[in-house]
Amino acid sequence: GEWYFRHDIRRRQAMVHIVVEGEGYLKIDGKNTAERLTSGDVVFFPHLSGHILSSRPECNNPAAKVEVVAQAPVSLKRNGRGCGDMHLFCMRFEYDEQADLLNNLPDTVFLNLSEPSLQQLIGILQYEADSAQYGGVAVVNALAKILLVLLIRAYLNQQQAQLGGLLGGWQDKRLRGLIAAILNRPQQSWPVEDMAAAANLSRAQLM
Repeated sequence: GEWYFRHDIRRRQAMVHIVVEGEGYLKIDGKNTAERLTSGDVVFFPHLSGHILSSRPECNNPAAKVEVVAQAPVSLKRNGRGCGDMHLFCMRFEYDEQADLLNNLPDTVFLNLSEPSLQQLIGILQYEADSAQYGGVAVVNALAKILLVLLIRAYLNQQQAQLGGLLGGWQDKRLRGLIAAILNRPQQSWPVEDMAAAANLSRAQLM
């Protein structure tokens, strides 16, 4: 069936789309062509860029509708039940203006559900979003933090990962404790004094 959904750019927000079933197309603002997405694909926007998700490669069918099952900060987007229709799991993350870890990631990260930890976590999140159990929002919010760390970890494990800025420190054994601490709290800002303390280094050594 026909479907279309647009997300506008948002400051201090990240978003992930996970294709649970079916296929569709992703067109990011400023890009000339759309990316084809299929079951198992994961698209992570560390800095939420404007983009369109659509059943058409041209992404030019804004009149088409999609079913949205929402339980903040999770939403499931579905259209139809045929093999060509999309079942999409989406989650939005908010973070501090100076969240160093997220600020050093590229604008778009493409991953896949072949990562076992992601598969298991998404299954739990889907259940919570679908069933609306007592305390479900608290469970989803707690799991959202884990999902964010797993997404960043999956990206760092990619051979082609661009480890610039702060993330470049992952290749320095002295800084891995600091990077691990930042991974544990990716939503907060990290002034130099806090980073030096976490790395057990002086400010001069860190700089």
